[in-house]
This record gives sequence, C-alpha cells and structure tokens, in this order.
Amino acid sequence: MLLGTGIALVTARDPIITAKEVATLDQLSGGRAVFGVGAGWILDELRNHGTDPRTRGRLMDERLRAIIALWTQEKSEFHGDFVDFDPVHSWPKPLQRPHPPIYVGGSSERTFAKLAEYGSAWLPSAIPPAELGTHIDRMRQVTGTETPVVVFGAAHDQQTLDTYAELGVERVLLHLPTLPEDEALHALDALAKACTRYR
Repeated sequence: MLLGTGIALVTARDPIITAKEVATLDQLSGGRAVFGVGAGWILDELRNHGTDPRTRGRLMDERLRAIIALWTQEKSEFHGDFVDFDPVHSWPKPLQRPHPPIYVGGSSERTFAKLAEYGSAWLPSAIPPAELGTHIDRMRQVTGTETPVVVFGAAHDQQTLDTYAELGVERVLLHLPTLPEDEALHALDALAKACTRYR
C-alpha cells in the first residue's frame, strides 16, 4: 500500500521544508511515499501564499527541481529565478532511490511537459471518464512513454470504474469525506465494496 500526497501544491510550499517532509514520510513508511503535485488553480489561494498565478508553472518546475536536488545530492545548491540557495545539507534523504515517485496533476500541455521531465505517473482529476481516453492519448504522445495514469478523486460507481479499467488506468484514488467515525466507517465499507471486483 502506498502513502501519498494528493495534491501537494508546491507553488505554495517552501522547497527545503517540503523535501524534508516528504523524505521523512518516505523513511517512516518504509519507502512507500508518493509525491502527488500540482500547480494549483485557485488564484486567490495562490496569491495568499505570495505566488503570482501567471508564473506558477515556472515556479513549480524550479521548486521540484530543487526538491529533487535536495533528495539526491549529498550537498545541493540551486540558483533559479524563483528558488535560490547556496550549498546545503538536507536530511533525511528518502529511502527510495533516486527519490519517491512524483505524480503530476493537471491536464494541460504544460502538465504533460512537466510529466515528461520529472513525473512517474499522471494524476488527473475532474476529467469526465468519457473524455479521459483522449487526454491519455495526448499525454502519451507528448511524453513519448506509456506513463501510468492514477485518477485522483474518482467516482466509485460501477460504470465509471469500468471505464477506468477499460482505459488501463493503473489506480483510482477515491474521496473519503470528513465524517463522524461511524459514518466514515460506513463510507469506507461502501468504497471497499465498489472496488472489490477490480482486485
């Protein structure tokens, strides 16, 4: 079983702290961490974090490159337009080598370019199942690989799950709302029942 973020907005997070947090999660989970990331789409939220929405894609790229450097180099430094630090030691390092897989959220051409550069899987959300196949084809055309697809926040009705299975989706991440304990347990039972046939 994997343990991941969905979806960490690296445009609103300090890269050094984030590198340490995800590496710690990877260590504590025995190398099961997955780093699900996105640039963010709620513009006011981004502005509240000091991020200019117009440059969030470039900011995301630099922060992820910096995080990867912090994970993979004994002593790393980074000098970019948005991220700038002199040589530092950053610990802990992730248990996984070279680093935890990065699942990239979004559905734009820019997303697919990011996926081709540093992504391990595509993490789409809010794309109707009937339209997902076209997006998968385009994503694989841009990346030039059979990049796995992991749907974030998927519906759990049989028709939707059947569609994902037919499209070769590797995994679906279902939404569990915040509920009182008894209701949450019932909701988990319903999700488990919906997924049983796809094991």
